[in-house]
Amino acid sequence: MRKKGVWIFGIAMVMAFLVAIPLRGRVSGTTGETRFTMALVYINMGLPESAVHELEQISSLVPENSEVPLLLGLLFDSLGQKDSAIYQYRRFISIESQKPGSESRVAPARVLIANNYLEKGQTESAEALYKEALKADDELATAYYGLGRIYQARGQRQKALNAFESTIKINSEFMEPRLSMAQLYQEMGDMDRAVGAYKDAIKLDGHNPELYYRLGLAYRAKGQKQEAIEALDRALRLKADFLDAAQVLSELKGN
Repeated sequence: MRKKGVWIFGIAMVMAFLVAIPLRGRVSGTTGETRFTMALVYINMGLPESAVHELEQISSLVPENSEVPLLLGLLFDSLGQKDSAIYQYRRFISIESQKPGSESRVAPARVLIANNYLEKGQTESAEALYKEALKADDELATAYYGLGRIYQARGQRQKALNAFESTIKINSEFMEPRLSMAQLYQEMGDMDRAVGAYKDAIKLDGHNPELYYRLGLAYRAKGQKQEAIEALDRALRLKADFLDAAQVLSELKGN
């Protein structure tokens, strides 16, 4: 079963794109406009498969339109259909690349393809696309984050940290790179920085029990027992059935 969070994230991307472009000129002809309207209705109703059907019909009517394959790619991504998503993103890039000054416009689509390659374990292809996207637009936080994930998996810790730091400089509210940095600092034995990274993450999401749990583990590793207990207590207040937090807390209290 598809995770609700994945679907919501995908639709959020779709709607963000829709807001960013004017309604006029998306599709041509009454039939295409009607189908586009129906696709939007289905998206709002949480029916991605039906939206995909309408958009595929539009794509056959106006194959030169680049916005439809991008929307299809986002929808396929939300459905977990990676190969179909990649195909549609490549269609978008192919159409847009025929226009002047297209590199910066297609760079985000390259990142989306790279994300799918990364999930499929094709790290070399993903790395090449992230770097290609950054050549066109060096402000793409998600591209730096993707590179950081690759370097972290390879054990290239300093390169990973540099990439995650670049991500945060561009988007200070990006949660995931902060967590990755905290994990790297813990692996490197730098508990002071690990604690700082978890605290920064908590500032962004103070109701996440997992963050307090990880902060508690970092404090425990530093030998700061009371701080660890307080962090684990907070995790359990947020999630009463958090068994891992309860076990560590019991060990710290000597129960």
